[in-house]
Amino acid sequence: MAEKKKKGSIFWKIFALWLVVLAVVCLLLLNYGKKVMADYDETQKYPLENAKEIAAVLESGDYTMLFAGDDLHNSMTIEKEEYVRRIAEAVEKNGGCDVNKGFSYDANENPTFIISAGEKKIATVVYRRIEEKSKYGFDKYEFKSITPFVEGSYGVKALVPDDCDFILDELVMPEKYKTGETVTRTVPADDIEKNGEETFSYYYVDQLMEEPKFRIVYKDTGRDADMIWDEDLGVWTTRKYETAATAPSNYKVFVNGVEISADKRFVTKNDTPVEEIESVKGYTDKDVTMVSYHISGLRYKDEAEVTFRDFEGTEFKPEFSEKKEEYYCEAGMTPKDITAYGIDEDFLLTRAIGYATFVMNDAAYEKSIKQYLLKDSQAYNDLSSFWVTFSAHKSYWLENKKVYDVVFFHEGLFRATVSFDYWIRGYNHKTDNEAVYPTVITFWYANVGGTWYIVDWAVSDG
Repeated sequence: MAEKKKKGSIFWKIFALWLVVLAVVCLLLLNYGKKVMADYDETQKYPLENAKEIAAVLESGDYTMLFAGDDLHNSMTIEKEEYVRRIAEAVEKNGGCDVNKGFSYDANENPTFIISAGEKKIATVVYRRIEEKSKYGFDKYEFKSITPFVEGSYGVKALVPDDCDFILDELVMPEKYKTGETVTRTVPADDIEKNGEETFSYYYVDQLMEEPKFRIVYKDTGRDADMIWDEDLGVWTTRKYETAATAPSNYKVFVNGVEISADKRFVTKNDTPVEEIESVKGYTDKDVTMVSYHISGLRYKDEAEVTFRDFEGTEFKPEFSEKKEEYYCEAGMTPKDITAYGIDEDFLLTRAIGYATFVMNDAAYEKSIKQYLLKDSQAYNDLSSFWVTFSAHKSYWLENKKVYDVVFFHEGLFRATVSFDYWIRGYNHKTDNEAVYPTVITFWYANVGGTWYIVDWAVSDG
C-alpha cells in the first residue's frame, strides 16, 4: 500500500513539472509571437503610416516634397502657383487630406497610396520593397516616389532630332517625357551637316494648366531651331532649309566655310555650256562650264553664307538671283592685275585700232590686224575676207579711247572691249569735211603657244 502511494506521488511531481515547462514554453511562444507581430506591424504598416505623415505635411501647406517629384511643374512658375492654389483650396474645403490604398499591378513590390482632399486627388505615393528583411524575415519597404495629380488641359507633342533638346518653359525635358517611339530618316545626300541616318524621338507632355511655351534647341550651339507644325504627324518638329548655287567650273564654292565644289554630293549638273565661249573654247586646252549645286540641311533660312573663289583665288560673295532662285555668277572674272597675263591697255588699244584703221580704209590688212589674228580662227576667216568699201579720206584721228570689260574665262582665254571716236577729214573730195564714227569693238583672245591671239570679234553700236 505504501509502495502504491509512493508511485502516485512521483506521477504528480512529473505532471507538475511538465505543466511548469509547458507554461514556460507558452510564455516564451507568446512573447515571441508578440515580437513577431510587432515586427510585422512595424514593417507592413510603414508605407501607410509614412503616407499619412506626408499627407499631414501637405495639410500644413508645405508642398516641397510634392514638387520634388515633379520637375516640370516645379520649374514652371505659373504652373506651380496655379497648382498650389488648387491644392490649398481643396484641402481647406475637405478639412484635411485622406490616404487610401491605390491600385498597383505589383502591390507586394510597390505598395501605392493615394493622397486626396475629398474628390480631388493630390498625389500618388509609391514605396518599394528592399532586399533587406526585418528581424523575423518580413519584407521591408522604403519611400520610392511621390507624383502629383495635375488636372491641366494643355499638352504638347514634339518630334525632336537627337542633336536637339526639347525645352518647356526653360526646363530641358528629361528622358521620362519621351514616349519611347522614334523615327529614323535617311539624310539627303546633299545635307551639309550630316550623312547616313538621323533619329528623332517623340516627346509628349500633358496635364499642363497653362498653354505651354516650348522650344527645340540645338545642343551644340544652344540656339533655337526653327519649328514647323507637321500636319500629318500632328507634332511640332524642326524645320530645315535648302539653297542652290551656280558657278563656273574653275571656281570654288563654299557654304558656311565648307567647300561644296570639292564634293560631288552637292553637284546637280556640271556640263552646262558657257554660250559666250562655245565658239572659241576649242582654241585652248581648257574648257569652262557652268556647275549647279544644291545644298540641304541648313538650320536657318538666312544661315547660308555662300562665297565663291575665282581661279585667281579671290573670294567674294555672289548675288542671290531671285529670278533663278540661287546664288549665281557669270563665267569669267576681272583680274586684279592684267599685266600678270602679259597684257596691258596699250596691248588692247593697239589691236582695236589696227582693226579700225583696216575697216576704215586707213591701213592695209597685212599691216594693221592680220598679225594679231589666230590663223583659221573665226576672226581670221571673217577679216581676211572682209571687203573694205569705206570711201577715201585725207586724215583720221581718235578721241576718247577707253578699255573696259576685260574678263578672263580661264588663264588662257579672255575678252576685252575697247571704244573710241574715230574721226576722219577730207572725204568726198572736200578738204574740210569731217565726220565721227563712235566705235565699240570686243575681241576674244586665246593664248596659243604663249602668244595672245584674237580668235573672235564683235562690233557694237557706238
